[in-house]
Amino acid sequence: MSTASVTANAESTPTKGIKNGTLGMWIFLASEIMIFAGLIGSYVVLRFNNPDEFHPDKLVDLYHAKLNVPLATVNTLFLIISSLTMAFAVQAAWDGKNSKLRGWLLVTGLLGCLFCGMKYIEYGQKLNHVESVALEKLEEGTELAQALGTLPKGTVLNEETLELALESEVEKVDVVHPIKPSTSIFFSCYYTITGLHVVHVICGVIPIFWFALFGGHGRYAAPGDMTIECLGLYWHFVDIVWIFLFPLLYLIK
Repeated sequence: MSTASVTANAESTPTKGIKNGTLGMWIFLASEIMIFAGLIGSYVVLRFNNPDEFHPDKLVDLYHAKLNVPLATVNTLFLIISSLTMAFAVQAAWDGKNSKLRGWLLVTGLLGCLFCGMKYIEYGQKLNHVESVALEKLEEGTELAQALGTLPKGTVLNEETLELALESEVEKVDVVHPIKPSTSIFFSCYYTITGLHVVHVICGVIPIFWFALFGGHGRYAAPGDMTIECLGLYWHFVDIVWIFLFPLLYLIK
């Protein structure tokens, strides 16, 4: 067989196997899976060893705090829908339809931003948590969020303000009681795991918007380009992680 015929046969043989870019993304996701698996595994072990610290009713009794399940449910819907729109974007890239690709990416990025916005609200509720406490149970130096009678918002309780409260016959006051990672084992796990997940969402939203806004030349919708497919793999991974975190943190009692 001549050298020319061997070369012709080699060129006509279709390339099989996974492409380098896709393989690299799968390897990267495998490392990310190990990170979240370690965190989730640690959470499960701590929960079994400290059941009182993790039970929702105990969180209310001990810290007067509970997770916002309706808000988290809406956030879950945002990510599920964004996973669907990302699938449409990948299909548009395969079909070479650049305008549809950019449109679906834009929708996906907006849903990701909504998720981050909801988490910002949820964190704000925790860090600005206020509880109503009987006046006689307060210690000097306690910061008040709001009080009945003559005490303005942001008052720090001392001898003078206590006298004002007693004169105005205040029985209960709203006290600033932020729920921080140091509050309990549960909230330490909660902030760590969900915070890391939010970082991953942000790291996905940034390139999504970049490709949506600056992909007008159609390069990423060209045959053989795996950029959007790799981005889709990452985004689906982020969504799947949240599908595990949502029931684990918010629903299972």
